[in-house]
Amino acid sequence: MTRSDLLLATAFVSVLVLAQVGLEGLGLPLRYERGGLAAGELWRAVSGHLVHLGWVHLALNAAAFVLLALLAASARLAVVLCLLFAPLISAALFVFAPHVEWYVGLSAALHGLFAWIALDLVREGERLGWLGLIGLCVKLGFEQWNGPDTWTGGLIGGAVVIESHLYGAAAGALCWPLARAVRGLFRE
Repeated sequence: MTRSDLLLATAFVSVLVLAQVGLEGLGLPLRYERGGLAAGELWRAVSGHLVHLGWVHLALNAAAFVLLALLAASARLAVVLCLLFAPLISAALFVFAPHVEWYVGLSAALHGLFAWIALDLVREGERLGWLGLIGLCVKLGFEQWNGPDTWTGGLIGGAVVIESHLYGAAAGALCWPLARAVRGLFRE
């Protein structure tokens, strides 16, 4: 990862932290909210992925973002993909999960980023990619079969929206050919 990538990763995480500081208790206008989206508040399709339930939720997502940006070898690509996946995930939640009234957090986009990275590693002939894909499928299957993890929900201060993880991984897989085509724009 280049110096500019490290600066961008730091800037992206700083935006998340500033949103948490500035919006502590005031994140309602930014979270994914089904009624708000239906009323035309389209910014929620992206901003809902940038606000979090609290500091622990933010710390977990920020740490995962940094690790995945390192694995992708490009923070620029990681940021662009997370921002690309966010509205796709929100659209899937809106269409396929009408029971989800609201959502916050970056974890769904991170699942998409993880899927994209794993597919890219598979394309490059790396066994780690297959291990990542199998692990992701097992995790998603476990969540869909057993429901939200109550321990994680207690840790982050709210229920885990498991549908978002599934839709995030699907967005990463579906966007992989497109993102792969422009990957060269994000490497120095």
